[in-house]
Amino acid sequence: MQKAFFFASTIMNIRETMEELEHKWLRQVYGFCRQCFSGVFLPSHDETHHLRTWHFARGLIPGFHRNIHPLTADQIEGILLAVMLHDTGMSKTPDITHGHESRRLAEVFFGEIPASPALAPEILEAIEKHDDKTYITHPSQETDEGIILSLLSLADDMDAFGNTGVFRYYEIYRLRGIPVGQLAEKVIPNLNQRYRTLAEKLSAVPETLRQHREKYFMTRHFFEDLHNMMPEALAVIDAFDKFIRVPRTKPEKAIPEILKNPGNKYVTTFFTSMQNELALSADLQNI
Repeated sequence: MQKAFFFASTIMNIRETMEELEHKWLRQVYGFCRQCFSGVFLPSHDETHHLRTWHFARGLIPGFHRNIHPLTADQIEGILLAVMLHDTGMSKTPDITHGHESRRLAEVFFGEIPASPALAPEILEAIEKHDDKTYITHPSQETDEGIILSLLSLADDMDAFGNTGVFRYYEIYRLRGIPVGQLAEKVIPNLNQRYRTLAEKLSAVPETLRQHREKYFMTRHFFEDLHNMMPEALAVIDAFDKFIRVPRTKPEKAIPEILKNPGNKYVTTFFTSMQNELALSADLQNI
């Protein structure tokens, strides 16, 4: 009983720390992130992606702290800021070098605030390395940088699962010039690597892993359907083009229009699920 009470108190303190840090940073860093994307149409990786990624990170932190590695307030601050700045470089380039651009923009943000966070150098390193899905450049999880990068990468990977993940892959890979017919062969290995890493790192928190395993398979099954040129999957891609990419309409506004005349149950189920996923971070916009 005493041990259970200690864990409950620790988790409560962690949640209080996160709330304090959100009130300190979230509005300001979200505004900076939004400004980065103000002249760019990239809904898969814009400020809403950063908020969703923080939604996943804040859900991970208590279990990580309890079961994997104790976290300090400075480390949680570092995770929040790294998450909210990690893909800002996508506003400059959609290619795999965007981590360097994100680091540069994070340096701009730190230059605009009165005092940089305690772990600013580690945050910058984590941002630059976050998209290495080989995980070769990732430092030890015993270091501040390693902890920040680990939580950032895990939360970012979680946003690549589900039907929002399908759209993320579609938009960025199409921007990189990959034809629709080759999307599956490019996406599935990357998706599998993300899940293998997630499963390895979250083995100590199986309840969290179970939640995201289902979404991983949802994304994988879609791209398997696309590989097999199933008409239903092609109809989803057609809706992406017709309602989002070509008219440059945010998914949140496009999906209600798609659902007015979806054409088949597969499309209805897909976009209803995606709509629910996109709503996850809405409460954070008001902090």
